[in-house]
Amino acid sequence: MEVSKMFAKLNGYFGLETLSDRIYYYGVFGVGGTLFTIDMFIAYIL
Repeated sequence: MEVSKMFAKLNGYFGLETLSDRIYYYGVFGVGGTLFTIDMFIAYIL
């Protein structure tokens, strides 16, 4: 799978050695990205 290779490269790049580090990083990244998207969506409407 190319995707898993990409994620493995990302994990190595960000130093996410352990599973908890990955969960923390992707959790923060996901929530932050979602809030940013909603914020931009609201700003665009208003």
